[in-house]
Amino acid sequence: MQNFFVRNAIKSLPPLPSQFTVATENPATSESKGGIRILQLSIPFRMAYINVQQSPDGRIWTLTLENVRRFGFISIPNINRPTTVYIGSLQFPVLSLPIHFFNSPTGWIIISDDSWKSSERHPETYGPFWQIIQGPLLLVYGTAGSDLETSTRYNYAQWIANTLYYKGRYAPMVCSDAQLPPNYQDFNLVLIGGPTTNRVTDKYLPMSPVQFQNRAPIIQNIIFNTPATGIAYISPGYSSDRLVAVLAGTDEKGLFKALMLFPTSSGVTMPDYAVAGPDWGWAGSAGLLAAGFWNNAWSFSSDSGYIAASTHF
Repeated sequence: MQNFFVRNAIKSLPPLPSQFTVATENPATSESKGGIRILQLSIPFRMAYINVQQSPDGRIWTLTLENVRRFGFISIPNINRPTTVYIGSLQFPVLSLPIHFFNSPTGWIIISDDSWKSSERHPETYGPFWQIIQGPLLLVYGTAGSDLETSTRYNYAQWIANTLYYKGRYAPMVCSDAQLPPNYQDFNLVLIGGPTTNRVTDKYLPMSPVQFQNRAPIIQNIIFNTPATGIAYISPGYSSDRLVAVLAGTDEKGLFKALMLFPTSSGVTMPDYAVAGPDWGWAGSAGLLAAGFWNNAWSFSSDSGYIAASTHF
């Protein structure tokens, strides 16, 4: 049925107007318009626009951009792409696909490879947290500590798996940090427990935008070491199109709060990261010590993130 819809929708596409706009707030949830797709925003999770003005013959497109860092052309049947693009006073030929345009520190340039995806965010990893569900999922619980703590983390993993199943018929795999399947790097991972309690979290730490001091998470050199504090965040995975989510706490109460931050349905609002302090729960969002979206290089940015003033000791 999907192939039928796509085939017939393309047949009935109207011609592109001489002027049109491509807009998105999140490249992960927006496709192309007129063969143009926004791949990366200058400031994540703020609206981005590309206004297009076509020449009468459709061969020259003049673009005006706002909050766009990368965009590209994709091949769509029955839609002709331009031969020349103007971005301000800069003129570019539209070469054979795939290519994309990048607003480098020295100005707009053409990029013909995808190597940038290994270190920067792109539509498959742009978040927010819910995007961890958009792929094969493996829940990994930590086994360091007492038998009771290990059992609790196992129960947390089973709770997430069962909830995802009855809400969306999604059945992720569950395993311990000592029993990883050989192909675990092909999955989106949810790591339950910080580096002191989960061996996979500890192994993954060099790739993580959040560091830890014992069980206390660190963001932007701020240590969140208050008892009953939990953190949930997404970060880059082991391959360029995979994600890792970490649920950790300064203690077991904090870990439970991190579990409660996990969005088990698409309607739950959860950014890339959130730190739930001791008052979170009864205080709602006012109990969050930090929250926001990572920048394109997977690090904290005050343009799209927040750290409570009371945490700056």
